[in-house]
Amino acid sequence: NWPIMAAALIGVVCFVLGAAHSSWVILWAKRQRFRSSFGLSMWLEAVYILLFGLIGVVTVRFGTVVMPAVTVCLLCFIMGMHNTVMTVLSGGAIRSTHMTGTSTDLGIELGRLWYYRKSDNPRLPHIRPNKPKIVLFTGLVLAFFLGGITGAWGYHAVGHYFALVVSVVLFIFGF
Repeated sequence: NWPIMAAALIGVVCFVLGAAHSSWVILWAKRQRFRSSFGLSMWLEAVYILLFGLIGVVTVRFGTVVMPAVTVCLLCFIMGMHNTVMTVLSGGAIRSTHMTGTSTDLGIELGRLWYYRKSDNPRLPHIRPNKPKIVLFTGLVLAFFLGGITGAWGYHAVGHYFALVVSVVLFIFGF
């Protein structure tokens, strides 16, 4: 089904373009010696999320056909931006828009922890459970889960206007 394949490809391209955009903004802001190069990228995300909300409101009000495609592309772009901020800020340890990698890393660390709890298992010197990583990854998975519930509740309660709340929170985090 070529149209579905093309839509998926466009979504991936928008994600990559968002990541590239965020990376460029962070590097540019660092060169300009901004106080927070990551904050500038997060502020732009906030503006784009606000734009997403406005597009959503227009789509619901006027029922246009073109807007949903634009909204999906914009969301993919924003996710690429957000993933870049978190990845660069954490030195590559965190990917925040998809939890499969984080869940896998959590599972690996839990496996190491449980393996070494048994006294009859020999300790390998180069492999140790990393308890701070376990705490970090558990917190990220919980935050992702709670954010999903909060987002679903917010959109159910107030519709696309909830993007304004998300945008304001992200703008504040950019400080």
